[in-house]
Amino acid sequence: MGGKRNPKSKSRAASRQEELPLATQPTFRELVDWYLDAEKTQLRTRTLKGRRCALELAVKALPARPTSGDIRAWLARRVERREVTGSTANLQLKYLGRVYRLARDLRYPGLLNVVAAIKRFPVVRERPKALPDAARDWPKCLMACKDVRERAFLSVMRRSGLRPGEALALEPRHVDLGRGLLRIEQQRSEDTATAGPLKTDTSAGVVKLHPETLELLRQVLADRRARERGLRPVGEKPKRGHAAATYLFPYFSGTLTELMVRLREAVPEAFTKRQVGGTGGAAFHVFRHTFATALAGAGMREGDLQLLLRHKSLATTQVYISSIRGRELPEDALAKAWAAEAAAEAAAASEQSHTQLPEARAGNTVGSVASVNHTRKKRAE
Repeated sequence: MGGKRNPKSKSRAASRQEELPLATQPTFRELVDWYLDAEKTQLRTRTLKGRRCALELAVKALPARPTSGDIRAWLARRVERREVTGSTANLQLKYLGRVYRLARDLRYPGLLNVVAAIKRFPVVRERPKALPDAARDWPKCLMACKDVRERAFLSVMRRSGLRPGEALALEPRHVDLGRGLLRIEQQRSEDTATAGPLKTDTSAGVVKLHPETLELLRQVLADRRARERGLRPVGEKPKRGHAAATYLFPYFSGTLTELMVRLREAVPEAFTKRQVGGTGGAAFHVFRHTFATALAGAGMREGDLQLLLRHKSLATTQVYISSIRGRELPEDALAKAWAAEAAAEAAAASEQSHTQLPEARAGNTVGSVASVNHTRKKRAE
């Protein structure tokens, strides 16, 4: 039997409808405040934080009761000044539309959704931002790290193409030093200590470790085992908490921001700051972009590159391939392609000759020639 229902508990819609009188036409500020309060128990903390920043920016820039033209003009100016891209402007429209739809459904039945009439901005895929000169910039990045763990963190993104969230969620059980393999099966935000599922099912995979990354991870694991036995530098306090006990890189937003400051000092042209908001945590994607662009420039096939990068759509992979169009293909990549074609042709020719060899041994070829000669003699007579 079910338990007694709490008379004080109310549904979400009913509780929201009692907060403000229905006769009033709300201002944009009132709508945003009501929406954030309504969603605080429905969204994750990080998602709500990002949405709050975007909506607060809109409240400061738009009038008290904005029209479709006001919102469209504001976003168009931001796109024109290159403060945001077209896809980011469309994301802002999505947030604003959510505010109006939820307020109309749960609080203001007669509210007009002014966002619904706004056309979406065209989306132009930008070229991936990789290290301008990886041969010279990568050693500078390693020099900017203060310990081997930071170097290993950068290396798994630069040499294996991991996303920052995937690198943050790596555990010792994911590393196979004997076979030189790394297993990717979860991701973690820089704001939380709990790992979650990957973004898509294609994001999971097993990648071959670069010798540099393999050696760095070997040092990190050895240092981790030593610290578990109590061997640590004099004066250093043991780190406690779930992240320190679980992950190879128990970094959070503060640590990543401090690391990015040092990287920007070392290679300022590679890690540009955002014009509006944020600390630049997404700038760590530069290492993954460097990994993918280098493989595309070496002539790797689209399908192989897609599998290696674990992209769900081939169109995403083609962005890296289009970014190197117009460049001269390296001679060694072309030589490798030619060598592979020659090997395939030689294998096919060898296979064909082996299939014909048994017939020759059985005398079929000789018999066929003798019969042809006999036929020619008969015709001559």
